[in-house]
Amino acid sequence: MISFFLQLNPGKTQVIVFGPQNILNQINIGGIILPGNVCVRFVSSVRNLGITLDSNLSFKTHILGLKKDCFRLIRNIVKKRFIFTTDQMKLLVNSIIACRLDYCNALYFGVNEQLIKQL
Repeated sequence: MISFFLQLNPGKTQVIVFGPQNILNQINIGGIILPGNVCVRFVSSVRNLGITLDSNLSFKTHILGLKKDCFRLIRNIVKKRFIFTTDQMKLLVNSIIACRLDYCNALYFGVNEQLIKQL
């Protein structure tokens, strides 16, 4: 990495192992030691390009966070409902929420039905 002038930021670097839960329970590694005696711990979920990936690739943490974010946006829009007409409100809600739900929707293929229904 040094030859390409790249450097890891130990404060932001996260390591995750993907796999079934029974295999992950058998893994007993505390972290990885980087040059400079910096230890990077394993985490159960990471965020990359707006998508939260958990170690089982179930997308449960991503969908719950997305649902929470969409409800927060709707709540903030409703507070300003007196400024907009009904048609403007529909357009605003549809454009903001649909954009969030549609982002990387191909990743939801094969996700649990209960999680998809929450969207």
